Amino acid sequence: MPRATSLLRLIVFPGLVLAQSADESVTVTANQETTLQPDEALISLSVDAGNDKALDAIVGALSPLGISSANLVSVGFAPSPTPFTAPALRWTFQLPVPFSKLQASNTALAALQTSISQNNSGLSLSFTLAGTQYSGQQTANCDYGKLMNQARSQAQQTAAGAGLNIGFLTGITAGSTCAITARFAFQTMLPLTEPKLITITSSRPSTASPDQVTFNLMVQSPTTAGLDDITSALTAAGISGAALTGLSPQTVYVSQNGSTTPEQMLDWYFTLTAKLSQANVEMTQIRTAQGKVPEQLTLFFLNSTVSSSQAVGPSSCPAAGVISDAQSLARTVAAAAGVSAGAIADIEEGATQAAIVPAVAYRSGDFTAVPGPVVLPVGAPFPLPAEFLAPAVTPQPTCSLTVQFQMM
Repeated sequence: MPRATSLLRLIVFPGLVLAQSADESVTVTANQETTLQPDEALISLSVDAGNDKALDAIVGALSPLGISSANLVSVGFAPSPTPFTAPALRWTFQLPVPFSKLQASNTALAALQTSISQNNSGLSLSFTLAGTQYSGQQTANCDYGKLMNQARSQAQQTAAGAGLNIGFLTGITAGSTCAITARFAFQTMLPLTEPKLITITSSRPSTASPDQVTFNLMVQSPTTAGLDDITSALTAAGISGAALTGLSPQTVYVSQNGSTTPEQMLDWYFTLTAKLSQANVEMTQIRTAQGKVPEQLTLFFLNSTVSSSQAVGPSSCPAAGVISDAQSLARTVAAAAGVSAGAIADIEEGATQAAIVPAVAYRSGDFTAVPGPVVLPVGAPFPLPAEFLAPAVTPQPTCSLTVQFQMM
């Protein structure tokens, strides 16, 4: 009778003893450093133009090179020949060029530079090598077989610490870096109750074109000034809609009659966003406003970034290409693990990511950043910190998808 009772319990309650939960597993991450050989040069092109020239005119002059507004990374003031000369606008573009075409591109750039200087267009072109990059996937040189062996070894060592052994692979996760996260079930006689999946996160640049520019401004004031005073002064000078982004104190040492005295100042940071097609108009207004703010205030132009006002969506996301990349990586990772990637089980949209692109930052006037204590003659404007002379960054939106495949 006791035997029959035990057998009956096994039949009526099989889930209590014949299933293994996904929690009964060990998860490890293995990564590998890879060295990618650059295959493209990044050419920085700067076009100096008058305030009357809009973006369309600048892009039209560069059209023989195949450059469009999508290559624009910054617009600012060109350095002035003298402190009293109104600066021109400087439009900065970035052009990736394969190494195999670098010589031909340099020839074409030099020819266009000469042509622009001779056609009385009011433009001037300069260019320089800004750096190099690798154009392919960051995981191109990744040895997934080695990573899987490393993950399996790590998992076994971890399990052994608990007096257990690992069994079959239940999940793999991989993405844009040379790394994998693997989950192994503990070695038992019980089947897994949850599906085995390969999870891949893949991304490509969004196809959304830039249509707005954000200007970064700074206003220096005495410590007695409040936000209302600053915004009122900006509005009166012709700048409206600027958003406060930060505030920091500064100590300025003022030189007078052979002695220096410390003076506390406040630096107010603002952003001002405008349509990219109206960038030259806004830049002209900023320049005009610099001469209209009250004497106790100083308005600085720091830098600018260009971006798209449209969120990454179906119309700007190359989803088919992103999914194709995910499928390719899933097959590679699966083969390294001795399994195969089956049908797609789930697709989730990822957050918009920002790829950093250098953009040259300019400021108007003859201000010099100096290390150590700042010593100024009476009435001199405060010099900008060195970090504002460094390149700004432009966020480039990317379309990211996380795709899950059945593990076979």
